[in-house]
Amino acid sequence: MILLVFIAIGQLVLEALGIDLASFRIAGGLVLLVIALRMVLAETETSSDTDAPLRGNVAVFPLAMPFIAGPASIMAVVLLTDNNVYTVWQQAETAVLLLLVLAFTYACLVGAELVQRLLGQTGASVVSRIMGLILAALAVQSILTGLHDVLHW
Repeated sequence: MILLVFIAIGQLVLEALGIDLASFRIAGGLVLLVIALRMVLAETETSSDTDAPLRGNVAVFPLAMPFIAGPASIMAVVLLTDNNVYTVWQQAETAVLLLLVLAFTYACLVGAELVQRLLGQTGASVVSRIMGLILAALAVQSILTGLHDVLHW
């Protein structure tokens, strides 16, 4: 629901606060970069607690709340529904695609335990680090695009 609300009124809120979309893109990219760096640089836990499987469970991080509707997701839906760039129909298409992505995310979360058992702790750690690196590249691209918009180069 949070993302759908931001599709509807996100740009209006930013304009009311006097925040430029380029600034929002840079800020969102920085937050996304921090998340990506945490994924890449995360240390594996070797505790023998009964809670240890929960700490390493791929269903808990990085896809679990609040990252599904976190700052990077909010940035994406606001930028993909810019009233100055996209028509109402394109914005509606973005909302429908968002719902499809959320359904896919739910399916991934439901099947995450099975995938983790298949990959094992080492495999899950490797996949998480690779995805973190891809996420870092996406974050840097977002920052560079925002800088390009601000500096006009």
